[in-house]
Amino acid sequence: KSLFRLYGERLLHLRRSVQLKMKLDEEPVIPWYIMTSPLNHDTTCSYFEQEDYFELGKENVFLFKQGTLPCFTEGGKFILENKYTVATAPDGNGGIYNSLKNSGAFDDMQTRNIKWVQVTSVDNSLVQVADPVFIGCCETKKADVGNLSCPKAAWNEKVGVVAMKGGAYHIVEYSEIDEDMAKQTDANGLLVYRSGNICNHCFSMDFLRLTALPALQKSYHIAKKKIPYVDEATGETVKPNTNNGIKLEMFIFDVFPLSKNMVVVECERAYNFAPVKNAPSTDETIAPDSPQSAQNMIFSMCKEWLVAAGAKVDDSSGNICEVTPLVSINGESLSQYVSGCTLVTPLLVAAREDFNDAKCKSCNNSGTDFMGNQCTCEFGAAKQVPGCSLLKHLVKGDVNVYLIN
Repeated sequence: KSLFRLYGERLLHLRRSVQLKMKLDEEPVIPWYIMTSPLNHDTTCSYFEQEDYFELGKENVFLFKQGTLPCFTEGGKFILENKYTVATAPDGNGGIYNSLKNSGAFDDMQTRNIKWVQVTSVDNSLVQVADPVFIGCCETKKADVGNLSCPKAAWNEKVGVVAMKGGAYHIVEYSEIDEDMAKQTDANGLLVYRSGNICNHCFSMDFLRLTALPALQKSYHIAKKKIPYVDEATGETVKPNTNNGIKLEMFIFDVFPLSKNMVVVECERAYNFAPVKNAPSTDETIAPDSPQSAQNMIFSMCKEWLVAAGAKVDDSSGNICEVTPLVSINGESLSQYVSGCTLVTPLLVAAREDFNDAKCKSCNNSGTDFMGNQCTCEFGAAKQVPGCSLLKHLVKGDVNVYLIN
């Protein structure tokens, strides 16, 4: 599954859970705002159209472009990408504030009377979208800004840390902390600078409107980058191998020191942070922060859920163990389906809705045709799992699929 599909299905599951919990006549709406790059905006829009917005409703998914800024030489001159175009680059994740305003997304939020906005990076495969615990904590503490962080895995992990400077919260980049500081420990042997920033933030609408938007109109950081430029002699665009220019960018956490009541919430990495930043290894090793490392963290989490719900997981055939977001997003409600069951890897615990792309025309994946007879498709052939009346088993390819009835 794509990261967007994971997030979309978690959001859909949350909507349905709230409807059930609150006994609402209809699913509540949780709008989803997605900032894209100018380079991938059209592709992203096409993908969401193709996936029918994951059943969230097109009107509830707002895609908007990140802004760009011109690039300069170190002498302060504009860089030309070609004979006719000034080189530009995205304005950093802090550009989200201006982009929300300029795109109309912020006005849309105000029209919907939204009170809290959770902002996360796109590459964290374990992120809990519209996280009720995180947002609820910010609401309870009457915070204007919230930051979800997790302890660094090691002193040299390349993540920024949350720290106090001048009586206010800041994010200090790993490059700003020298080795001696990074290795400092407290009386309990824990790193002093351990609160890793995982780009999972929460803002009150009042803070965005009154503080963040006005503050970041002219606040930029300088970054030296490899910027394509035009060869004046040939007119061709050259892609340099070394840094040759400067781009301007803003950081989303630049507004943290302006908060009057910021809350920092520490979370467990195993359930909240599995980034996908690096390419897969070319050998049998697993690269850190790669698709494989993220998959393994999801597999471990799902196995833990199933065992806690009373199932026995036979993983003698590997570690592939997944519970789809349409079934559960935090391990909730699984015991009624899997308690007392033995599930064999590679395994997938899924809802029939997960297979809509391969829907049987005779039984609509229910396993029973319109006459009430057992369908001849794989869903009809699914076998009841012994001792579990709400769970059926079928094999798709090499995977044991356990279907929630």
